[in-house]
Amino acid sequence: MAIIFENESTCPLCGQVLNKEKPYFLLPPLIGNVKDPLFIFSDSGIHVECFEKSPLKETVLYHLDIYDKRLPVTALKCDVDGALITDLRKALLFGLLTSDPAEPLYHFNYTVLNIDNVNKWEKKDAFLKTASGFLQQGKWESLAGPGLLRNLVDKINQASRA
Repeated sequence: MAIIFENESTCPLCGQVLNKEKPYFLLPPLIGNVKDPLFIFSDSGIHVECFEKSPLKETVLYHLDIYDKRLPVTALKCDVDGALITDLRKALLFGLLTSDPAEPLYHFNYTVLNIDNVNKWEKKDAFLKTASGFLQQGKWESLAGPGLLRNLVDKINQASRA
């Protein structure tokens, strides 16, 4: 969840300081791709009034609903076999990879895999091709390090060879 400092942190939509003068709320980290239009909302404090006026409001609400339904992460089921993932170290959580429904990568949003099932995953090759293309086209950038998408590609490739 976002951390803000009243009278110091600003609303990313209007640039004004967040304080008790105008109601605001906090959003969780929705996406790690700084190039995605929803990144501005990720892990932020937003004025209610600004959010209400935003053309991305409905898209944000849609993804917030999915985000909320996926909690707690202790009851994750693998999309390959439907089994509960009891060892969370083996869970691959894709989360929101892109908010653009026109992107082929969109179909992989919110995938949950047990790393032990990677070679059984029928969509593995399609994901690797799509994700690698997305990265090569420069459509993904994280704030620091390789970011979620690069890590997912690397982990799936490693698990494929195991």
